[in-house]
Amino acid sequence: MKKLKLSSPWMTYFHQVKAFFEQDRSVSVVFDDETPAIIVYVDDQEKADALSYLLPKEKKFGSLTLQVKVLPANDPNVVTTDTIANIYRTAFKNNRAFNKLIVIKGMTNDFIYVVFEKEVVQYWNDNLGDPHGLCSTLFEDLARAVIDNNDGVMFCTNNRGE
Repeated sequence: MKKLKLSSPWMTYFHQVKAFFEQDRSVSVVFDDETPAIIVYVDDQEKADALSYLLPKEKKFGSLTLQVKVLPANDPNVVTTDTIANIYRTAFKNNRAFNKLIVIKGMTNDFIYVVFEKEVVQYWNDNLGDPHGLCSTLFEDLARAVIDNNDGVMFCTNNRGE
Protein backbone atom coordinates (compact mmCIF):
# COMPACT_ATOMS: atom_id res chain seq x y z
CA MET A 1 0.00 0.00 0.00
CA LYS A 2 1.31 3.43 -0.97
CA LYS A 3 1.78 6.10 1.68
CA LEU A 4 0.20 9.52 1.15
CA LYS A 5 2.55 12.46 1.48
CA LEU A 6 0.86 15.73 2.36
CA SER A 7 2.32 19.00 1.17
CA SER A 8 2.55 22.05 3.42
CA PRO A 9 1.09 25.33 2.07
CA TRP A 10 4.58 26.81 1.56
CA MET A 11 5.68 23.75 -0.41
CA THR A 12 2.51 24.04 -2.49
CA TYR A 13 3.48 27.66 -3.23
CA PHE A 14 7.02 26.54 -4.14
CA HIS A 15 5.64 23.91 -6.52
CA GLN A 16 3.41 26.56 -8.10
CA VAL A 17 6.35 28.94 -8.62
CA LYS A 18 8.54 26.16 -10.01
CA ALA A 19 5.81 24.96 -12.39
CA PHE A 20 5.09 28.52 -13.48
CA PHE A 21 8.69 29.04 -14.65
CA GLU A 22 9.23 25.47 -15.85
CA GLN A 23 9.15 26.48 -19.53
CA ASP A 24 11.60 29.38 -19.12
CA ARG A 25 15.19 28.28 -19.71
CA SER A 26 16.60 31.51 -18.23
CA VAL A 27 14.93 30.93 -14.84
CA SER A 28 15.49 28.18 -12.29
CA VAL A 29 13.68 27.87 -8.99
CA VAL A 30 15.00 26.12 -5.87
CA PHE A 31 13.80 25.74 -2.30
CA ASP A 32 16.12 26.56 0.62
CA ASP A 33 14.96 24.52 3.65
CA GLU A 34 17.20 26.33 6.11
CA THR A 35 15.86 29.86 5.63
CA PRO A 36 13.07 28.84 4.43
CA ALA A 37 13.11 30.59 1.07
CA ILE A 38 12.32 30.20 -2.58
CA ILE A 39 15.27 31.32 -4.69
CA VAL A 40 14.56 32.33 -8.28
CA TYR A 41 17.79 32.36 -10.29
CA VAL A 42 17.57 34.50 -13.43
CA ASP A 43 20.22 34.67 -16.18
CA ASP A 44 19.24 38.13 -17.43
CA GLN A 45 19.64 41.19 -15.16
CA GLU A 46 16.77 43.12 -16.77
CA LYS A 47 14.48 40.11 -16.43
CA ALA A 48 15.60 39.60 -12.82
CA ASP A 49 14.66 43.21 -12.07
CA ALA A 50 11.22 42.73 -13.62
CA LEU A 51 10.58 39.48 -11.73
CA SER A 52 11.83 41.07 -8.52
CA TYR A 53 9.15 43.71 -8.94
CA LEU A 54 6.38 41.19 -9.69
CA LEU A 55 7.05 38.48 -7.12
CA PRO A 56 6.41 39.00 -3.41
CA LYS A 57 9.44 39.43 -1.15
CA GLU A 58 7.82 37.09 1.35
CA LYS A 59 4.68 35.02 1.89
CA LYS A 60 3.17 34.29 5.29
CA PHE A 61 1.74 30.88 6.08
CA GLY A 62 0.53 31.02 9.67
CA SER A 63 3.61 31.44 11.85
CA LEU A 64 6.02 30.62 8.99
CA THR A 65 7.34 33.41 6.77
CA LEU A 66 8.69 32.19 3.43
CA GLN A 67 11.19 34.51 1.75
CA VAL A 68 11.17 34.87 -2.03
CA LYS A 69 14.55 35.91 -3.43
CA VAL A 70 15.25 36.80 -7.04
CA LEU A 71 18.94 36.55 -7.93
CA PRO A 72 21.02 38.26 -9.23
CA ALA A 73 18.71 41.27 -8.68
CA ASN A 74 16.24 42.05 -5.94
CA ASP A 75 15.99 45.83 -6.23
CA PRO A 76 12.68 47.19 -4.94
CA ASN A 77 13.20 50.38 -6.96
CA VAL A 78 13.13 48.55 -10.31
CA VAL A 79 10.15 50.53 -11.64
CA THR A 80 11.35 53.76 -13.16
CA THR A 81 9.92 55.09 -16.39
CA ASP A 82 9.13 51.63 -17.80
CA THR A 83 5.50 50.86 -18.27
CA ILE A 84 3.89 47.96 -16.47
CA ALA A 85 3.42 46.26 -19.86
CA ASN A 86 7.17 46.39 -20.51
CA ILE A 87 7.87 44.90 -17.10
CA TYR A 88 5.66 41.92 -17.96
CA ARG A 89 7.18 41.57 -21.44
CA THR A 90 10.64 41.54 -19.91
CA ALA A 91 9.70 39.17 -17.09
CA PHE A 92 8.29 36.57 -19.47
CA LYS A 93 10.65 36.85 -22.43
CA ASN A 94 11.96 33.42 -23.48
CA ASN A 95 9.30 31.69 -21.38
CA ARG A 96 7.58 29.20 -23.69
CA ALA A 97 4.45 29.30 -21.51
CA PHE A 98 3.98 33.00 -22.37
CA ASN A 99 2.04 33.60 -25.58
CA LYS A 100 1.65 37.38 -25.88
CA LEU A 101 0.80 40.59 -24.14
CA ILE A 102 -2.22 42.63 -25.25
CA VAL A 103 -2.77 46.26 -24.29
CA ILE A 104 -6.19 47.71 -25.00
CA LYS A 105 -6.45 51.48 -24.67
CA GLY A 106 -9.37 52.54 -22.52
CA MET A 107 -10.92 55.95 -22.00
CA THR A 108 -9.67 56.27 -18.43
CA ASN A 109 -7.15 53.44 -18.11
CA ASP A 110 -5.51 50.79 -20.24
CA PHE A 111 -6.28 47.08 -19.97
CA ILE A 112 -3.25 44.81 -19.94
CA TYR A 113 -3.70 41.11 -20.63
CA VAL A 114 -0.87 38.61 -20.15
CA VAL A 115 -1.82 35.66 -22.35
CA PHE A 116 -0.37 32.21 -21.68
CA GLU A 117 -0.28 29.12 -23.89
CA LYS A 118 -3.31 26.84 -23.90
CA GLU A 119 -1.61 24.03 -22.03
CA VAL A 120 -2.18 22.09 -18.83
CA VAL A 121 0.65 22.25 -16.32
CA GLN A 122 1.07 19.78 -13.48
CA TYR A 123 2.95 19.99 -10.20
CA TRP A 124 3.18 17.66 -7.25
CA ASN A 125 0.95 18.53 -4.34
CA ASP A 126 -1.05 16.68 -1.76
CA ASN A 127 -3.97 16.26 -4.15
CA LEU A 128 -5.82 13.24 -2.79
CA GLY A 129 -8.06 13.33 -5.88
CA ASP A 130 -5.13 12.24 -8.05
CA PRO A 131 -3.36 8.89 -7.53
CA HIS A 132 -0.02 10.55 -8.25
CA GLY A 133 -0.65 13.51 -5.92
CA LEU A 134 -0.54 15.95 -8.85
CA CYS A 135 -2.43 19.18 -9.28
CA SER A 136 -3.39 20.06 -12.88
CA THR A 137 -3.99 23.69 -13.77
CA LEU A 138 -3.34 26.43 -16.32
CA PHE A 139 -0.47 28.92 -16.37
CA GLU A 140 -2.96 31.77 -15.85
CA ASP A 141 -3.99 30.19 -12.52
CA LEU A 142 -0.36 29.82 -11.49
CA ALA A 143 0.27 33.47 -12.40
CA ARG A 144 -2.54 34.55 -10.07
CA ALA A 145 -1.06 32.41 -7.27
CA VAL A 146 2.59 33.36 -7.84
CA ILE A 147 2.62 37.04 -8.84
CA ASP A 148 2.02 39.43 -6.00
CA ASN A 149 2.28 42.81 -7.70
CA ASN A 150 -0.10 42.57 -10.66
CA ASP A 151 -1.24 46.24 -10.76
CA GLY A 152 -4.61 45.32 -12.27
CA VAL A 153 -3.08 43.20 -15.03
CA MET A 154 -5.28 40.31 -16.15
CA PHE A 155 -3.93 36.81 -16.73
CA CYS A 156 -5.62 34.60 -19.30
CA THR A 157 -5.14 31.63 -21.63
CA ASN A 158 -4.86 31.77 -25.40
CA ASN A 159 -8.15 30.72 -26.98
CA ARG A 160 -6.58 28.70 -29.80
CA GLY A 161 -3.42 26.76 -30.50
CA GLU A 162 -1.50 29.64 -32.14
